Amino acid sequence: ATAGYMLAKRSRTADPAAAQIPAASVVAEIFESVSEVACNRLADFVPQGISNMVWAFAKVGHKATPLFNAVAKIAVPKLANFKPQELTNTVYAFAIAEHDAPALFDKAALEAPSRIEEFRSSNLSNLAWSFARKLHGAPKLFDAIANEVIVKLELFQPQEVANTVYAFALMGHSAPLLFEAVAQVVPGRLPEFKAQEFSNTMWAFAVADARHPTFLSACMEQVLKSIDTFIPENLVQLHQVQLWIEHELLVPELLLPEDVRRKCTETMKKHLATVSGLQAQVAAVLSGLVGSERLEEELVLECGYSVDLALLQRQVVIEVDGPSHFRQAGNGGGRIPTGKTYLKCRQLKSMGWHVLSVPHFDWYDAGDAVGQRAYLERRLEDVAEPLQTL
Repeated sequence: ATAGYMLAKRSRTADPAAAQIPAASVVAEIFESVSEVACNRLADFVPQGISNMVWAFAKVGHKATPLFNAVAKIAVPKLANFKPQELTNTVYAFAIAEHDAPALFDKAALEAPSRIEEFRSSNLSNLAWSFARKLHGAPKLFDAIANEVIVKLELFQPQEVANTVYAFALMGHSAPLLFEAVAQVVPGRLPEFKAQEFSNTMWAFAVADARHPTFLSACMEQVLKSIDTFIPENLVQLHQVQLWIEHELLVPELLLPEDVRRKCTETMKKHLATVSGLQAQVAAVLSGLVGSERLEEELVLECGYSVDLALLQRQVVIEVDGPSHFRQAGNGGGRIPTGKTYLKCRQLKSMGWHVLSVPHFDWYDAGDAVGQRAYLERRLEDVAEPLQTL
């Protein structure tokens, strides 16, 4: 575990040559050997050893499914003995390795709140980010994190601030006092923020509908100074912030210059969506329902959003929401929409669209084609004019 940890730490240096990092193939062989040995000796590992090992594997990107499965199993009963840094690094490793371990995350969500005062700013930020990365619902944990962040906010680095509010927004976890504290404490630190930190923070405020115009104005001032450093992902987030300001906040003086807004809009329009099998099923049934009325598929609206299906005459958008649109595990797993899903629906409604969300679980629960047709018919009546009898 120690060898892997030190090798992973070396790989993070700005000068790989100075760090004397072995060739990639050698690194892979080392980590594979460590994995095989560790799987047979995990019962002997102390919490720090477990934490350092999975952190190292995740940081170098070495996939070790049997090892992570074994760690997930053995760490659960030991988690009460993990120090805050060890607990955080463990769930963080599982998050960046994209390894599912719902029981481990459930245990961490139960264990951390009672000791949350012991968690440093980096621990709090990484813990929230890890749960959000896995879309694992843990409301009591997030409440505890929010309360502790407010107390320690002046100690947070820009990336820690951005990652924290982004995690809360992505999970759709309401924390108005947290966002208020950020709006009050952070403005003096804004010149230190990088493009990703600006876009994540402002996007989080949009998702949370956290209306703090003075803070947003200070953000916009700094954004204009560094707009050339914003990559497409940042520009898409910035565009969604602009839609929020224009259609919900209704504070036009906070909007960016027209040329910047146009660049953000065009960037968002270039997003390429893929048509899922579920979406194709819904489209087929819906086509039979609407008859001669034109059904648009994968339509890019003027506002920049791409929608799955649309009935333009009725100003109806149909969003087919597969599993990725919902929390994946924990509280609300599979049922509560993510912040991204919620923001899109809310913003489309603010621009005058009727939004019909078709969750995958409702669609499959409807049964056969007859049941699915009846389901869509009922849903359409809820959002638009009743269908004419065909």
